Amino acid sequence: MIIEEVVQNLAFLPISLKEADKAKLMNRVDRKYLINSALLPEILSQIQHNYFILTIKKSAVLPYHTEYFDTEARDMYLAHHNKRPLRYKIRVRSYIASQQTFLEVKVKTPKGRTNKMRIEGGMEAKNSTAIATFIHENTPYSTEVLKHTLTTDFSRISLVGKNYKERVTIDLTLSVSTPIGYTENLPNLCIVEVKQDKVEQESPLVHFLRQKNIKTASFSKYAIGTALLVPSIKANSFKEIIRNINRITHA
Repeated sequence: MIIEEVVQNLAFLPISLKEADKAKLMNRVDRKYLINSALLPEILSQIQHNYFILTIKKSAVLPYHTEYFDTEARDMYLAHHNKRPLRYKIRVRSYIASQQTFLEVKVKTPKGRTNKMRIEGGMEAKNSTAIATFIHENTPYSTEVLKHTLTTDFSRISLVGKNYKERVTIDLTLSVSTPIGYTENLPNLCIVEVKQDKVEQESPLVHFLRQKNIKTASFSKYAIGTALLVPSIKANSFKEIIRNINRITHA
């Protein structure tokens, strides 16, 4: 059974994009978990009464398209690889179902929090004053040094805790590609991310994952996609994560 049918047969209450925005959590603590997609129906069944599910045009499994930007030397990738406490990502994300596109900056702070800022539109007009100002004010980079380095496509299920203090995203059917045509598909991998203001908050999903002995994992679509697809790039720090992905997806 495809995952959309699984969701439709469960008791999740739908929530609109406007209602889901009550729990934007643009400044938050993230926890990520990697699972085989075969486990997803059981997880969703266990938590169906604890969360709303974002639904657009009667669909809860929504397509996303993202283009990442970095310097020629891939400074942002290397900051992640070298485990620097302050890290940036710059991307253009298209939310296809809602027909929205945003230029987004994500900042991982030394205190382990994630801040996300965004403005509408993409990077097509890189000399635009609004885009240049946004990048300058939120990152140490300028539009002149940025280039498109990676693309990701995936489907996402978005859940919102019924107290609006938690968001959960479940990404599946991940595909990563480079502008010159290298591609890697990870069809059996699900990336589960729990987003809260404080990590101590109770989470029905986290509780269930602990019962299944599923532990948190470090994972970045941009970093892992780059490590998989860019020949000769420094990737030692990600070898164990890639081995773990292979174990999960071939289980």
